[in-house]
Amino acid sequence: MAANPISLLAQGPNYQYGRIGLPQNPPQNPPTPAEVIEAARLAHRALRYCDNGAPPTSNEYVSDEAVAACFYYEKAVLESAADVAGAPLWFQQWNQASFIPLVNDVCTLKDDVRTLKDDVRTLKDDVSTLKVDVNTLKDSVNDLRSDTSTLLIRDGKDRNGQRNVNNSGPFHEIPFPDGRKPWGLRINRPGHPNVILPRLDNQASIDNLTQNQSYAYFAGYYPNMPVLNTGPNTLCDRKLAIARAIGHVA
Repeated sequence: MAANPISLLAQGPNYQYGRIGLPQNPPQNPPTPAEVIEAARLAHRALRYCDNGAPPTSNEYVSDEAVAACFYYEKAVLESAADVAGAPLWFQQWNQASFIPLVNDVCTLKDDVRTLKDDVRTLKDDVSTLKVDVNTLKDSVNDLRSDTSTLLIRDGKDRNGQRNVNNSGPFHEIPFPDGRKPWGLRINRPGHPNVILPRLDNQASIDNLTQNQSYAYFAGYYPNMPVLNTGPNTLCDRKLAIARAIGHVA
């Protein structure tokens, strides 16, 4: 054995071996079959721990440098055993038929795992991009709904104008600014009975609004204004504001 293979298991801040368990004594010269097998197991343990992806702060973390050192150690032990004149025939046969193909398979598996990790990262990036696109689409749909609601309100109010329809109607339903259509809408007002908003298809239906109904309609059409709730003409004032909101009052 030209050099002590155990010296290949370098130490230092970049060589993190975790819990794979390094050999305490150098292999014999030539290495015994048990030492050859243990060198192979050491490399496989290092690769397995590394692929487990433990964080660098974990005591199970195995760095790439440590994995490479273990494979160098394995290679040195294997070559030392193979170079010895008169190596047992069983070892030569096992080395060619089983061990070397196994090492190649492990290397291929490591490449496949790294490729899979890259694919997963790419998939995560694609999902993140898709989320951004979906959010952008949602914003566009919301904008479209807002624009459509605004057009419906303008068109309906124009149709409800006194120059187009008299007090007997029929008036068109005018959505609230948030897009809700009020006719038949149930309104839950804390501390007051639930209200189902009636149709406002003529002037009489506005005149017949109750206190609670007019309150709910006013709050719906004027969400950023305090509801008219004081004074002797409160109900009349609310009805007038509602008529103006649906376009039947100039």
